[in-house]
Amino acid sequence: MKDKKIILFPFIRCYSPEKLAAFLDSMVRKGWFPKKITLFSYFFISFIKTEKKEYRFAVDFNLMSSRGYRDFYSSFNWIHLGKMSNLNLWYKEPEDDSGKEIYTEKEHILQNQKRYALFYLAAIIPLVMLFAAITAMLVLSFSQITVLKAVIYCIIDILLLCTLLATSRQFSKLLKLINKEKKEL
Repeated sequence: MKDKKIILFPFIRCYSPEKLAAFLDSMVRKGWFPKKITLFSYFFISFIKTEKKEYRFAVDFNLMSSRGYRDFYSSFNWIHLGKMSNLNLWYKEPEDDSGKEIYTEKEHILQNQKRYALFYLAAIIPLVMLFAAITAMLVLSFSQITVLKAVIYCIIDILLLCTLLATSRQFSKLLKLINKEKKEL
């Protein structure tokens, strides 16, 4: 039986902080705990086999996580799982009622989702530029490159386009979620 599992591109299925927290929660209930959360966790998350357990997960979009920031949440028994760029992931025992939730008010949840949406938008722009650059390079130097290089450029271009489309799709889902929650306020 495998004791390690890798999920590729988790950000594609987790287009909001709440979706990412729910995804981690579902994996832990299946007996898979995230091994380590790093900057590269946007591309893949490694899980290790553990006993099936329940935790409460929370995702906080924070540009600068200082020691005081971490101490604040730790004082409420939240355990810092790691940081994916600007996303801090936290968890705690579900029975633990000693502290506050990271986000409970609708305004804070909406504000967190707006910052996450801007982060997605910031990710889309370089992807578009990279896609355009590789496409231009392929077109302009088509007569001077070998068939193998042309195939490699095409594959890279197709992968970039797929990533761009998936990211754009998740961005639009997040905007719809934000607008829905705005109307509920």
